[in-house]
Amino acid sequence: MVEESDVRRAAWDQVADAWARNRDFMWDTTRQVGEWLVDRVDPKPGDVIVDLAGGPGENGFLAARRLKTSGKVIVTDFAPGMVAVARRRADELGLGNVETRVLDATEMDLEGDSVDGIICRWGLMLMPDPGAALGECRRVLKDGGRLALSVWGDPERNPWVTVTGRTLDRLGFPPARDPFGPGGMFSLSDPGSLQSMVKAAGFTEVEVEEMEIDWRFDSFDHFWTYQTEVSSSMSAFVRELESSEVERFRLALEANVKPFHKDSGLLLAGMTLNVSAS
Repeated sequence: MVEESDVRRAAWDQVADAWARNRDFMWDTTRQVGEWLVDRVDPKPGDVIVDLAGGPGENGFLAARRLKTSGKVIVTDFAPGMVAVARRRADELGLGNVETRVLDATEMDLEGDSVDGIICRWGLMLMPDPGAALGECRRVLKDGGRLALSVWGDPERNPWVTVTGRTLDRLGFPPARDPFGPGGMFSLSDPGSLQSMVKAAGFTEVEVEEMEIDWRFDSFDHFWTYQTEVSSSMSAFVRELESSEVERFRLALEANVKPFHKDSGLLLAGMTLNVSAS
């Protein structure tokens, strides 16, 4: 019997190369979030920082540059394909203070009280048991260590992604995953519940802030490629469709994003909830 975790891991491995291809666009769009996270953990020379569910590693690399000549950043992901992408990029950048490893956030292979800071961008809400992951964060952090994470906020303020799901819904396709259920993109989108969950894991000083993001796409083709390549669930869904169904989906989505045309491309809003805790 195939475990659900193995299915999810394989799905993320499948899109790892797409994340590498879209690295520059993604970082240009979301850099403000990465800078916020790294600023909140405030890496200092000699620190050990963990980039949890780090994907291609850009946020961890930013932290690594702050450490300068001492300390290290451990860029982790539960998908080996993502870890391989991060390792290649760290080597390309000559970042000798970056370690990469496959790591399950709910069962971290790290000693207790061994880490100075943890950052996690848009990973926690995708975990089936985010409470367990937060408990592990509290366990491995030293006294005074800081956690900084981001999750997607109110879906009404995230048309950059919800327009795709709503298009599928109108076409009669079932959602690839319940966006509000465990592991769903908007499963932690309520700020009050999110703050309570972080506190329940043992963090006492917890702050939640909203941050808006502008997603600018050069064209509908760019938008389509990004949406169907980078999302593990959407990529898997599209691969299973007949070519005629893919075309029907594409045409409907192109019509539904017309209100977001701006100049020669598309401009869609996003909103993330950023959390700092200690």
